[in-house]
Amino acid sequence: MVQGGMITAALDDATAMVVISAYNFEIGPLTTDLHVLFHRPVALGEAMIEVRIIKLGKKLASKVRTSLSAARKDGTPLSGYNPSTSALLNKYIAHK
Repeated sequence: MVQGGMITAALDDATAMVVISAYNFEIGPLTTDLHVLFHRPVALGEAMIEVRIIKLGKKLASKVRTSLSAARKDGTPLSGYNPSTSALLNKYIAHK
């Protein structure tokens, strides 16, 4: 059997690829909440993940874009994200 965390990571990656292409490769998605229920185990071997977009949001993407832009321009510290996301984004900004 395949460990649930590996399945969840594969689901998150597949979803990210579909969202990136839906936004014409202009923005990258952030996973803000990922809830997975397992109904049965996945056996070892080949598996298929199918992703369907139900609704593309713009509010979160707009908020992220605005705060990143402000941080790049005037050094405004990022806030409103969980600590690990803030740390990662601040390191990204520091190297750009």
